[in-house]
Amino acid sequence: MTEIAECLTISEASLLAECEEVIERGMGVFIEVGTALMAVRDSRLYRTEFATFEEYCRERWQLEASHAYKMIDAARVVELISSPNGGEDLLPATERQARELAPLLDLPDELRDVWQRAVERTEGKPTAAAIRQIVREATDEAEAQAAEARRQREVTDELNSITARIDPEKFRDDLGVDITWPVIRALEKLVQMPTPSDVATLWPAHLRDRLDAVIGPAHEWLADLYKNWGSANE
Repeated sequence: MTEIAECLTISEASLLAECEEVIERGMGVFIEVGTALMAVRDSRLYRTEFATFEEYCRERWQLEASHAYKMIDAARVVELISSPNGGEDLLPATERQARELAPLLDLPDELRDVWQRAVERTEGKPTAAAIRQIVREATDEAEAQAAEARRQREVTDELNSITARIDPEKFRDDLGVDITWPVIRALEKLVQMPTPSDVATLWPAHLRDRLDAVIGPAHEWLADLYKNWGSANE
């Protein structure tokens, strides 16, 4: 056993005695035992005789540290569920039930939600198996949401990357070419046609309504193009 030099204060020694009394009364009282072990660990009340908490558990109680940590986690679960913010009347009845919720200790709101769902799904008689299933469902939901969030971030990052590589001037020039050529080709065909007076004379009577419908807007469009062309090239 490692040689220990530290001493406890009177209050620490008293607290250690209280904790060990709880632990000695029975390992079945998981909430009290887990809370007592947590106090011993967090305040290092073992330090007068043992170098580590793990050594304390093994030598003093013949208890593997991994089991001690599970009991501590179970006690923390119950503490979270029974806290004022939790507001739960029904608490886990066994260490096994509480331990199924331990993976959610860092997510107290989710932990309470899973516990409430387990209580409702089992009509007030939650089992470790039921809790485990709901924890798995909640974990799958969280992973799916995280995956979707990652996918959206990747899409956004890719779009930002593409945008960053675009040369605004070149993009404007390319777009201008795409728009301009159809207009040029249409105007070239227009000026190669017979004179307007000939077109008006030869225009079929049954198509006159269609000409009336487009000639006004076409005239306005060409006038506007000519006006803006002059402004853009000043």
